[in-house]
Amino acid sequence: DNDGEESFVAALDAKTGTEIWKSKRDSRTSWSTPLVWNHTKGKVIVSCSAGMITGHDPENGKSVWQVTKFDGSFSSSPAVANDMIFFGNSGPGSRGPLAAVAADAKGTRATTLGQSTDWMAWTRAGSGPGLASPVAHNGLLYVTGGKGILSCYRTRDGEMLYKERLPGASSVTASLWIAGDHLFALDEKGKTFVIPTGPEFMVEHTNQIKGLFWS
Repeated sequence: DNDGEESFVAALDAKTGTEIWKSKRDSRTSWSTPLVWNHTKGKVIVSCSAGMITGHDPENGKSVWQVTKFDGSFSSSPAVANDMIFFGNSGPGSRGPLAAVAADAKGTRATTLGQSTDWMAWTRAGSGPGLASPVAHNGLLYVTGGKGILSCYRTRDGEMLYKERLPGASSVTASLWIAGDHLFALDEKGKTFVIPTGPEFMVEHTNQIKGLFWS
């Protein structure tokens, strides 16, 4: 997606680079990486762009479902947990929405904050991630804003379980990751926070490396 140029999503043969299909998009600049979502009802390619999120058929690129009227452009990529996918965005000085879509999604739905509409399982105003992509694990979704704030939500209904500041953290733009039963958050100044997964917040360890880290 790019302002002033043709926006599109395309599939290429991994061995030869041959274009298999290309689907044009009416979208402004966005930086989110597309995600292949495998779920019990099939497979879709999910792409987040300015103002909308689209689930594409991986065989031909056609739109299977689309969420419209979603404020702002995306930098973060979605997170998945079996038959749910989660996405959101925020910009400098503002917090955008966070939303969940179910695997039976079909057609087009406009974003309605604070409400669910069949396959749009839930939405939360002012809860979207910034640059860092969220991560889901064992029924919980972890989201960080840009200023070292970590939030945890229940995946089935979006209920917030905690919202805490990582002690001494600078901005967090690198995406969160999970190894075993621990969540890891790396801030821009190289400080890593090791947090046990679960509904209660606790920093178990920290470590420091030199450098500037944005991813």
